[in-house]
Amino acid sequence: KSYKDISTKLAKEFDDLYIDLVTIETAGFFSGVYDMIHNIPDKVRVGALTNAAHRYAHTVLKVNTNNSHDWNLYDRFTSIRGADDVPNPKPSADGLFVCCKDMDDSLNPSDCVYIGDSPSDAVAAQAAGMISIGVLWGSHSEDKVRA
Repeated sequence: KSYKDISTKLAKEFDDLYIDLVTIETAGFFSGVYDMIHNIPDKVRVGALTNAAHRYAHTVLKVNTNNSHDWNLYDRFTSIRGADDVPNPKPSADGLFVCCKDMDDSLNPSDCVYIGDSPSDAVAAQAAGMISIGVLWGSHSEDKVRA
């Protein structure tokens, strides 16, 4: 086997183990996130892009949907993408362009807002021509998110 074959196998094993650890305790939404998404008007399309595997994003949203009240949060997302199913991960804008296409072939990125918790999110949004909103839910300090 080649190094590429071995690294691909190991990456899949890591992703599988990582995804198996997703529970409401390990990947629950921060306070207010569920209500924020719930209050976005229905006419506004919602997508998710992560630098983790796309299966991780789907699993996190499903876990939080199962913990939801009376509303299917998972079905609210028109596009759910990860670094493994877009041409290049963030800070490249490629994933954001794919999400726009998923939501509507004619969706202009400049009509979108990207909310992120890391500096790479802001760089990707700017490269895509999107407005960027930084939040402090992730592991980055306010100074790094603002940079």
